[in-house]
Amino acid sequence: NSVVDERALHEIYLKPFEMIIKNAKPSAVMNSYNKINGVHASENKYLLKDLLEEKWGFNGLNLTDWGGIVNRKNALLAGCDLEMPGMNNHNINEIINGVQTGEISQDVLDKSVKKILTLLTKNKEKYECDFSKNYQVAYEAAIESAVLLKNNGILPLKKDNKYLIVGDLFKKLRYQGSGSSLINPFKITSHEEVFIYNNINFEYEIGYIDNLNIEKQTNKTRKTTELLINKACEKAKENDIILVYAGLTDYEESEGFDRNNLKLASNQIKLIENLKKQNKKMVLVLFGGSSIELNDINKYFDAILYMGLPGCAIGDTTYDLLFGKVSPSGKLPITWVNKYSDILNGESFVSSPNELYKESIYVGYRYFDTLSKDVLYPFGYGLSYTKFAYEFVSCNTNNEFLEFIINIKNKGKFDASDVIQIYASNLTSKVGRASKTLVGFEKVFLKQNESKEVTIRVNYEDLKIYDLEKQMFVLENGEYEFYISKSVKDVLFTHNVKLNGTSLISNIDYSIDNIIKLVNSSNDCFYEFSKYTPEEYKFEKRKYTLETPVYAYKTLTGKLIKVIVKNIGLIEYNLAKRNKKLNPLEKERKMKTGVFISKMLLYNNIRSMCYGSSGMLKYNVACGLLDIVNGKIIRGTFKLLKKDKIRA
Repeated sequence: NSVVDERALHEIYLKPFEMIIKNAKPSAVMNSYNKINGVHASENKYLLKDLLEEKWGFNGLNLTDWGGIVNRKNALLAGCDLEMPGMNNHNINEIINGVQTGEISQDVLDKSVKKILTLLTKNKEKYECDFSKNYQVAYEAAIESAVLLKNNGILPLKKDNKYLIVGDLFKKLRYQGSGSSLINPFKITSHEEVFIYNNINFEYEIGYIDNLNIEKQTNKTRKTTELLINKACEKAKENDIILVYAGLTDYEESEGFDRNNLKLASNQIKLIENLKKQNKKMVLVLFGGSSIELNDINKYFDAILYMGLPGCAIGDTTYDLLFGKVSPSGKLPITWVNKYSDILNGESFVSSPNELYKESIYVGYRYFDTLSKDVLYPFGYGLSYTKFAYEFVSCNTNNEFLEFIINIKNKGKFDASDVIQIYASNLTSKVGRASKTLVGFEKVFLKQNESKEVTIRVNYEDLKIYDLEKQMFVLENGEYEFYISKSVKDVLFTHNVKLNGTSLISNIDYSIDNIIKLVNSSNDCFYEFSKYTPEEYKFEKRKYTLETPVYAYKTLTGKLIKVIVKNIGLIEYNLAKRNKKLNPLEKERKMKTGVFISKMLLYNNIRSMCYGSSGMLKYNVACGLLDIVNGKIIRGTFKLLKKDKIRA
């Protein structure tokens, strides 16, 4: 249950959806699993009808995530058209019964059916897939988004050096997310094949095993780690430069479960610390889908290239960036902190089924910048192989937007792109606001010595804040300062503009000082601030419900089911690990899926398992299992044997 105050809900979490609905006009929107202030997303009339349809003008299909339905009748009435994956007789009967009793009007049902048929008709045409073109798109996306975090002049690399490449992620490619996002690419390039093709003089040592941290730590695994590190350190003596391929693996980062921390795996950290002692130039090639706490490791390296999850062109893109075929140009979309404890509300978040968003509007850079807190790498940050010069030309205004004109010149030796960012602040605001908010940006490509005049439009819509009394976004009166920047911290120019709007006075204190006070206060203080008090979750021994997560089962039969559920994934992991007939990519995929299932299912509930099973786990069987977990063995057994059929 995401417990969030109104301003944060609208300004931080709903705003991106509003922009997408109005600008991109998507055909479908998927709702999430969780509750928002006590109401499941799939049954949230305020979100699905009042906002999506009536305020934002969305007329497409609204569907659930896999197994995300809770009550089919309530969801349909709230505006949720399609249950995924469906095929559950109990929910089909819910709709039939609802229409027959008049609880669901024929008009409501027809409206949803028409939306489904419209989408089917719109997409019935078959498309020929150009895999080569798709690969090129993937290549370009990865090139544009890779971020150069650090460079002491060692990058781009030269072909005539002798390289030691260390790290399991050099051969076990981390190019996509895990869980349900695992796909089979038509074509994938590995790091190794690209290095060989380009005649790079390199040696390889594994250094660490990417899944070792999920195995049971024994003397054998510890000795394995030490042996791999020692071999890598010996090889380092014979080479000019060390390239360390490291980062987050699918065993640590995936949908369906949270990361334990922001750090690299301990075996990777130990490897890096030992390699540093060899006094060689070192480059870190970093993979992963989110920020990483690097701490002292950051200063061990002469350069750090963050590739993220670069897709099927992983080998080509990483090589081309390292060796200067193209210059990195990506910017960080999130703040990288020095340590997790620096994050406002970080220590208490993900600690209860009621997730309290106590930090309110001060999320990420909005918090760190407002208090001038030190971070490892700020929001919007990213280096290049070239140098740019900037000149502020002018700012033009009209009734709907401001236009900032900046001249930028590439003064370096590489063709490259840069991203000009514009942040805004209302210096005379009467309500609490972050010191800076991103309101516009533009990416521009320049050849060597080329200059361009870049125009960045800032719409007044993007300067508005949510008025709690009027229940709408309004432009506040005042003097606005605009920061033309390279990142949230690296400001190039400032420009002030007075804007006429609405005078705002808030009865709720949104100052940064008060929000910090709320974070450190009792939950009741936040409930008063957010105007919503959630129901407390109490996982008792009895009575368990369809909503109780499997990990909370404490009865004897419940513990047995918990073991079975956890082992479903672990069995798949171990079978794949021992199967010598599988090709390496397929083996890895099956092992990763096993870990994902073993971690994810424990936090699932029997209702979601039932509705997400495409009809394999019948509703009566789910209810029967629940009775057995609650100690009602006979009643549960009768339900297991009950016939499951659709009503006439």
